[in-house]
Amino acid sequence: MDSDGPGLHGYLSRPEAVEYEPYGPVGPDEADDLARQRAADQRFWAVQTAAETLVGNLYLAPSGPEWWQSWELGYVFHPYHWGQGYATEACQALLDAVFDDGAHRVVAHCDPANLRSWALLERLGMRREGHSLRAAAFVRDPSGRPLAGDPSGRPLARRVHLCAARRGVAREAVTAPGALTRPGDRPASRGSAGCA
Repeated sequence: MDSDGPGLHGYLSRPEAVEYEPYGPVGPDEADDLARQRAADQRFWAVQTAAETLVGNLYLAPSGPEWWQSWELGYVFHPYHWGQGYATEACQALLDAVFDDGAHRVVAHCDPANLRSWALLERLGMRREGHSLRAAAFVRDPSGRPLAGDPSGRPLARRVHLCAARRGVAREAVTAPGALTRPGDRPASRGSAGCA
């Protein structure tokens, strides 16, 4: 929702939450702008508690030509809520929905140093497919060329590709408390989540 700016700022302003994202911590005004943009963008999903506290967001977008039936998954969660099952539950619900809607494959990209994300993606049944060195540049020099690291001195991102292909067995329903919503909706049950 447009009013999610303060909640979004609550976690996107934290360096540990955005350490592996292609942007740094955001300020309150930028979070308000992002909330407005994401409320109108069907690729973003808000994740909130039953009490409607925003704890994170998911990103699910088509990847490649439409006939590939492939999607890319991403997420960012508030560090206060890490380890409580919100990311696992929300990602699993979204994966179930997109596969039920005909997806063939969902990919995610993860920095090898991001151990929490590795564990989450593997809990979701994703498998490691490839390792790309120097796969992304988030900063450029004055001439526009990608730099081999960011201003903090961290080397250029390494990415490992993970994939979840359609399985022949039904997935179990997700039952932990909380609400998964598309931006602008309040709240939706996990079982009713659709795909972008």
